[in-house]
Amino acid sequence: MEYDIFFSIAQTPDESGEIPSEQVMLNNYFQQVELADQLGFGVAWIAQAHLSTATQKLNRRPVVPHWQGEVGL
Repeated sequence: MEYDIFFSIAQTPDESGEIPSEQVMLNNYFQQVELADQLGFGVAWIAQAHLSTATQKLNRRPVVPHWQGEVGL
């Protein structure tokens, strides 16, 4: 069986509350992609930010609705 992996890249605070720079965020992402490749994942998919439920909740007419209890991206 083959597996792919899905990433949602966001510039969000880490466990200490610090927001990483874009360079750090992208470096972390590329390290994760390299590890996923080493672990045998086939394709690394990246979410589009405008489809994130966090972004969609800000829109009056969301493309992707948020359902109560949904975790989302």
